[in-house]
Amino acid sequence: MSTASSSPRIGTLALIVTLMCAVAILGHGGGPTAAQDAPTDTPTSTPTDTPVPPTDTPIPTDTPVPPTETPIPPTDTPIPTDTPVPPTDTPVPPTETPIPPTDTPTTVPTDTATATTTPTGTATASPTAGACVPTTRSFVAAADAFVYQANPTTNSGAGHELRAKLSATVQYESYLRFDPTGISGGVASATLSLTSANYAGSETASAPEARIVTGTWAEGTITWATKPAYGAVIAAGGGAWPLNSPRTWDVTAAVAGNGSVSFALVPISADTVNANSREQTSGKPTLTVTFGCAAPPTPTPTPTTAPTDTP
Repeated sequence: MSTASSSPRIGTLALIVTLMCAVAILGHGGGPTAAQDAPTDTPTSTPTDTPVPPTDTPIPTDTPVPPTETPIPPTDTPIPTDTPVPPTDTPVPPTETPIPPTDTPTTVPTDTATATTTPTGTATASPTAGACVPTTRSFVAAADAFVYQANPTTNSGAGHELRAKLSATVQYESYLRFDPTGISGGVASATLSLTSANYAGSETASAPEARIVTGTWAEGTITWATKPAYGAVIAAGGGAWPLNSPRTWDVTAAVAGNGSVSFALVPISADTVNANSREQTSGKPTLTVTFGCAAPPTPTPTPTTAPTDTP
């Protein structure tokens, strides 16, 4: 510091000290003492430019507020559309407009009874259901024989076999007669049965057919020259007929009941077949008839007279 600048400051301080001493003397009511009169170099406090250190404490600003994202649950409440309006079935009451009566006279019919014929279903007596028990009987041939085209006058009525064959040079036919008895109540079925012979060569690949005989004949006299005529086929032939085996034909159409009936076994193949005749001890020609269950009569409507109300 220079001397020119510090002199005014010292003078100022001295003035202040002088004033303070005077005030102190006046305050004690007495004169100044030597001590009091002597100036002291008591320093006085002088303001100083003490720097205040800056505070760097940061004042937070713009503190971020965390966003709140509270989820809103979705609402799936369906909003109905096109709500059907129920039909109204308000019944409309019928109108009953009365029709005034008229005094027009009408004709009232009278109950005059007249006889008319009204058919009623009055059934005649019929057998009780389940009461019929059919009967089956077998009849052995009463006569049988075969005839041979190559020997037209030879009779074989006493022989033990019957034959059938059809070829250009050899032909056999056989005839059989049956005399069924004791048949009643209608024939349900009739079956002709023969058994082939038991020696080799007696079988055939095609059995003969059965035909109804229309003429008369006798077992001891029939020959190819005298054989009776036969008619339509009653039972078809065909099919293999093995050795020593039975073969049947359905001849129901030819059997009406009691009485004689004759059949002819007519060949349809060149393959010869030999069968047992009635002279054999077994496998004889047989006619089996089942009978006794005729169909019940059909109810016949019986007319009756009933009165009717004729106006």
